[in-house]
Order: sequence, then structure tokens, then C-alpha cells
Amino acid sequence: MQILTLKGSPDIEVQVRNLAQARRMSLRVSHLDGRVMLSVPKRAKRSDIMGFLCEKEVWVREVLHTLPDRSKVGVGCAIPIFGYEREIRFAKVQEPVLTTHELLVPECSKAVEKAVQCFLKGQAQEVLTLASDKYAQQLEVSYSNVRIRDTRSRWGSCSSRGSLMYSWRLVMAPEAIYEYVAAHEVAHLIEMNHSADFWSLVEKLRPSYPQERLWLKKHGAKLHQWDFSGA
Repeated sequence: MQILTLKGSPDIEVQVRNLAQARRMSLRVSHLDGRVMLSVPKRAKRSDIMGFLCEKEVWVREVLHTLPDRSKVGVGCAIPIFGYEREIRFAKVQEPVLTTHELLVPECSKAVEKAVQCFLKGQAQEVLTLASDKYAQQLEVSYSNVRIRDTRSRWGSCSSRGSLMYSWRLVMAPEAIYEYVAAHEVAHLIEMNHSADFWSLVEKLRPSYPQERLWLKKHGAKLHQWDFSGA
């Protein structure tokens, strides 16, 4: 993968992937983190690639302009945890502590972003494992493990070997949302598709799933606006 830059105000970095199976150039802007990605045929010339990017520059800038600004995580800012805003504050604690309105982090923390991210990952591992256990028991199935990642293309997945994966950012959403995603992935342990039978299983586990699925479509991108790049 190579990085090309569209000069302007501001400069735009474009990730370029050469794909043997690509027949034409394809440009995409992630609505989650603003990454600009270009897929090109294996033998595409640099001059042709830059010409294509220049033709699409106005469109790329318009899309980026519509995206929500990235919000840096730090002391004094309020981030959503389990659907409620919590202000990050220093306190005399040994490890992060979640209260009704605050997330307290140790005063000795030099990297607040890392401390907060580690806390959220731990919370995600705990609540999503519990939710997975609950729904697996209801369907009388088993899974191999639960993994937590910072994924951009999906909120969860289920492998053919029964491994469940979830985005840790789900714990920033209301409880019903991560419960729905857990039910969705556990249902894949029986139906590895999105057929009518699959959605019947999801409905059995989460009768309210249409509203929860809609919430993710409407608000999911906001969970990715939080910048933990210092972690």
C-alpha cells in the first residue's frame, strides 16, 4: 500500500491499494474515520492515478466536509459510556473509576487516552462476554471465544470456528445497542448468513432489534469520532 497526497487546504492523504483483480479505479471515503482509500489495477500508472484523484478531488473534499469533527480524548472532555456522557477527571484513584457523571483516572496518568481506552476495552470484554453467554444459552449453542477489536467496517463478526469478535466502542453506546450486536453475532452460530431464518433468531433474542439496528445506522459513526491516537 502506498500513500499519495492531494495538496490543498488541508492536504488529503490517500491510501492506494494495487489489486490484481481490479479492472478500474475505485475511490472510497470512510464515514467512520475519514480515511480516503483508492483501489487501482495492478499495473496502473502513477500519472493515471493522480489524474483520477484530481478529477475526484472536489467530491472527496465535499464528503470530508460533511463528516463530524474528530474529538480528542483528554481530561475535561465528556465521552459517552453506556450511552451517558461522563466527564474525564483526574482523581486519587489507583485505576479508572466510573461514576454516574464522571470517569475518574489516576492523577499519575501520563497518557490519559491510553488509560481511558484500556478501561473501555476491559468493560467491553466483560459486558459483551456476559451478553454472548446469555444469548448462546438461550439458543443452546456454544462459541469458542470473545475477542475485542477496534474495527471500522463492522461492529461484530462470527467466524466459522465459533469465534466472536466485537468492537470495543460499542460500550460507548446504550446497553440495548451492544446487547443487539451480541444477539446478532450469536445467531450467526446457527445461521451463517442474513436469511429470513437468521433474522427470526435475532428477533427471538431481541424483539426490539429493528430500533437498535436503526440506532447504529444513524448514530454509530459518532462512536468513531473519538480520537484515541495518543493511546
